[in-house]
Amino acid sequence: MQAARTLRGTFSLRHKHSNERKRHNRPKKVVPTLQNVELTISHIGHRGDGCADYEGRTIFVPFTAPGDHIRADVTGDRGALIEMLEPSKDRRQAPCPHYRVCGGCSLQHLTQDYYQSWQLKQFHETLKKHSVSAEIIQPLFTVEENTRRRATLSALKRRGEITLGYLAPKSHDIVDVTACLVLDPALEALLPALRILMGDLLANGDKAKISMTKVENGVDINIEGFERELTAEERGKVADWAQGANVCRVTSDGEILAQHRAPYLTIAKENIEIPPGAFLQATQMSQEKLQTLVSEALADTKGPVADLYAGCGTFTLALAHDRPIHAFEGDGHCVKALINTAHHAKGLKPVEVSKRDLADRPLMPAELKKFAGVILDPPRNGAAPQIQQITESSVPLIVYASCNPTTFARDAAQLIEASYTLKTLTPVDQFLYSAHLECVGVFERA
Repeated sequence: MQAARTLRGTFSLRHKHSNERKRHNRPKKVVPTLQNVELTISHIGHRGDGCADYEGRTIFVPFTAPGDHIRADVTGDRGALIEMLEPSKDRRQAPCPHYRVCGGCSLQHLTQDYYQSWQLKQFHETLKKHSVSAEIIQPLFTVEENTRRRATLSALKRRGEITLGYLAPKSHDIVDVTACLVLDPALEALLPALRILMGDLLANGDKAKISMTKVENGVDINIEGFERELTAEERGKVADWAQGANVCRVTSDGEILAQHRAPYLTIAKENIEIPPGAFLQATQMSQEKLQTLVSEALADTKGPVADLYAGCGTFTLALAHDRPIHAFEGDGHCVKALINTAHHAKGLKPVEVSKRDLADRPLMPAELKKFAGVILDPPRNGAAPQIQQITESSVPLIVYASCNPTTFARDAAQLIEASYTLKTLTPVDQFLYSAHLECVGVFERA
C-alpha cells in the first residue's frame, strides 16, 4: 500500500508540473490599445487619477482635472493623456519641470482651491464608508512648498553616468531630478554633490536608495543597496565628501560610514540624537501642528499619559514638561535615543520608555487603566490589535494621529461602537500635491 501511495503521489506531482508548464506556456492575453479616444473627465478618483466614462466603463487618466476634454490612448481601464482639447477651469500650469515624468506630486495641475476641496471630499467619503462622524471637523491644515525635510531618492549608474531622482509613475525607472518643488532648500542644494558621491561609489549597473533628512546641524544620509563592501579608500572618500557637503553622518544600511557630528533634532526644546533611518514627520510645520493638536486635546486631563508608537518622542517630549508620560516604541534605536534625551533633559515630569511591539503585544486593559489619556500614532496599517484592548479598557481620552484615513476610519468605528465619541477631527496635508492625507482625532468615552 505504501508503494501504491507513493506511486500515485508521483503521478500527481508529474501531472501538477505538467499543468504548471501549460499555464506558463500560455500566451499572455494582449489588451488592445485604442488610440486617440476623446474623453471628458467627470471627477477625480480616490487615488488621484481623473475618471471618464467610455462605452459604459470607467477610464482612469492621470494628470487630468474634472472638465478636461482630452484625447487619450486607452488600454484596458487606463488612459494616457495625448492631447488637451479643452482644459478645465480647475486646471493650472504645474510649476515643477519634472511634473508627469516624476512619480511624486501627481496633483500639481489642480488649482489650490479644487485640490483642497477634493482632498476634503475624499476624506469625508472615507469616513462615511465606515459610518464615522465627528462633532467638529476642523479646517484642513496644509504645509508650504519647500518644507519637506526628509526624502528618499534612487540612484543608478549606467555607462559611467549617474541617474539620481524619484521613480516614474507606476514604474521602477528612475527620473533624473535636478530640482524639487517640495524639498527643503538644504536637501535640494545637496543633489549635485550627492550625484558626484554616487558616481564614486556605484559600479556600472548598480543601484542604491538614498534617504536624506535635514536636521538642526546639517543633513543625515542613509544609503541602502550596496552589493559589496566599500573599500577603505571609498570610505575615505565618503568622509571627505560629507565634510565638504555639510553632511553630519553617512550610514549604509545602519552602519556608519562617516560621522563628523551626531545629527540631532530639537523636539519641544529638547535635542535628540536621531538614529539612522528613524521615522520623523515629513515637515517641521506638520510636526508642530500635530504636537499642538495633541497637547490641546490633553490639556485638561489629570494624571499620566501613554504615548503609543512613540518613535523618537515627537509627542512624548512635547508633553513631558506638564505631565508624567510612558512611551512605548518597537524600534530599539528610537527607544535608546528617547531614553538618553529624557535622562539628560531638565524640568521634565517622570518619563518612562519601554521597547514593545504593540502589534504583537498591545497594552492590555489592566495596563491601560492607570492612564488619563492615550496617544496613538501608528503606521499606515493602523492599530487594530491595540484598539481592541482600548475598547475593553476604561481610558477616558484617546488622541489618534493617523497617516491613513482608511485605517483611521476602521479603528474609529470600533472605538465609537465601544461608546467613545469622536469630538474633533483635523485633516492635515503634509505631502503636498498627492492623494495622501493625515488626520488627528480626539475621542472621549461617553
